[in-house]
Amino acid sequence: MKNNEILLETIGEIDPALVPPLRRRTHPAVWAAAAAALIALAVTLPHMGKTASASPYDRLPQTSLATRYAGETPLDPTLLPGTAGFEGMMAYDIAELQTPTPWDTAAITALPVFRERACITEGSAMGMVLCLSETDMIQLADDTAAALGIAVTKTETTYLRDFVQGGYTDEQLASVYSVEATCEDGTQIAVYGDGKICITFDGLALPDKYHFTYDTTTPAEADAVLAYLTDRYASLLGYGHAAWYSFADRTFDGVESRHYYAYDQSSDPVEALLAKELTCTQFAPDDAGRLLCIWLQDPYCTADYLGDYPIVTAAEAEARLLEGAYQSSVPEGYLKGGTVSAEDIAWQTLVYREANGTLMPFYQFYVTLDTSAFVMPERLQNFGIFYVPAVQEDLLT
Repeated sequence: MKNNEILLETIGEIDPALVPPLRRRTHPAVWAAAAAALIALAVTLPHMGKTASASPYDRLPQTSLATRYAGETPLDPTLLPGTAGFEGMMAYDIAELQTPTPWDTAAITALPVFRERACITEGSAMGMVLCLSETDMIQLADDTAAALGIAVTKTETTYLRDFVQGGYTDEQLASVYSVEATCEDGTQIAVYGDGKICITFDGLALPDKYHFTYDTTTPAEADAVLAYLTDRYASLLGYGHAAWYSFADRTFDGVESRHYYAYDQSSDPVEALLAKELTCTQFAPDDAGRLLCIWLQDPYCTADYLGDYPIVTAAEAEARLLEGAYQSSVPEGYLKGGTVSAEDIAWQTLVYREANGTLMPFYQFYVTLDTSAFVMPERLQNFGIFYVPAVQEDLLT
């Protein structure tokens, strides 16, 4: 599989009705709902140390939170189902999949929850967020081009009605799905209704000393590439304190597929979590080791803040997992002994997922599966993904 094909699988553009990009790449038995892991938000939380920049999001209307308040509205934690397969990742060791946790989980007792302003689920198990106006999306494209030092020469608008034929209201069908801008140097800028931006280059070469690939780049080489890219595109990203990371899952043949991310670091544990999960940037290479595209998102522009909800501890979440109080697309037949056991929990972390139109925190568990049903290299492990709501149970419907 070529890198551009891997990229399409990763960012979820195989079907234009799906919301790109994916937060994690999954193996060919992918649970399609994973593509909704990066969903837009809408209210600006202050970023520690963030300075003024030419970030294209700076001019979007955003609501500042003067104070946080305790969320009281009961939440429905139901994750949208996928269309096929199950969500899992493969690696020879769980360390290959682990990403940094730039926050102290013990210091977090409550996390913000958001409701998307215009989340459409009819006609698609994935759902879409069609929220921003065409004017705002064109402005985002222009400001993105300006941050890159280039000019837009033409734009084309795609409406929902252009690629679906039913299951939606007339108002929804008239919503803008995307604005695609072509720049003077051939760079393409696509802006989506949830505020995500994809900048596609015609193979932008990096200096020779950098090795930027999906399958042959070492962690140290990836670190050097990300240091270079975050510096080169500092004004575009608008980060006050840039941080970055990469991880590599594998195919059924054991071939690596490395992914590259950057985010705005913060000394505040909640803001650090939100930055890594919700406003991260993804860089992607092409087959020749050049920069193919950059995915941006500053999702505090398309949802309403519901409040800060008290969360359970990691230990409490693990206990709920072992009791069977989880959500997952992994068939029970792939679990060792048919159930999740403590010794098979390889890793856990905090993430944000869309749950019935609400963006809320979940504990995400990587569970080692029975690989006897899979044809794969010796020692290659398959890790199923399991979710437990982080919000306290008495605040869930």
